[in-house]
Amino acid sequence: MTHPQINLAIEFSVRYTQSMGVRVVAGVNDLPSTHPNLMREWRDTRDAGTVTAGSHYKATWECSQCTYLWQAVISSRSKGAGCPRCAGKVPFPGKSLGDQFPELVVEWDDANYMSPLSIGPKSNIRALWVC
Repeated sequence: MTHPQINLAIEFSVRYTQSMGVRVVAGVNDLPSTHPNLMREWRDTRDAGTVTAGSHYKATWECSQCTYLWQAVISSRSKGAGCPRCAGKVPFPGKSLGDQFPELVVEWDDANYMSPLSIGPKSNIRALWVC
């Protein structure tokens, strides 16, 4: 009779993530096994089978609805965070804060690190304004 843990080690390939030393067991706790819905948006060069849903690794994703590419931490995606463009945080072309509210552009302070044309109307960044 063999020990169940030995069978697991034989049946699944065991990997270790470099960052936290968390044991990743293919088919058990790897990202494709625990969150298969995220795999259709995974566009990173790293193999998704080498990370878990709790990883702090910043991966590249492509939105399945608007095709926007962005980077996000795996743990935030596994907790439900989605596309920043679809959430209104990054504007669609022609839908920026400056496009939607051109009267605000004249009050935008040049000391801001971003342009009103590069952020969405729902962005949560703090900005300086000139009265």
